[in-house]
Amino acid sequence: MSTREEVQPLQIRTVPFAVAGMVLWALGGLGVLVFDGPRHWIGICVAGVLIGIPGLLTMIRHDRRERRAAN
Repeated sequence: MSTREEVQPLQIRTVPFAVAGMVLWALGGLGVLVFDGPRHWIGICVAGVLIGIPGLLTMIRHDRRERRAAN
């Protein structure tokens, strides 16, 4: 029988991913405004930023719990 080594989950900070996603949506909306793109895309970009807020809050909570567990 072979023994398997237990694989540990990655310990990464997740908040920067949420912030980056929200910034990209905001830049996309700004690009639509500056380059006179289709106006309905602005609503899509605003929705992307607004949906990112609960995701950001969830990831902040997750990172806090991970830090506490590591100590």
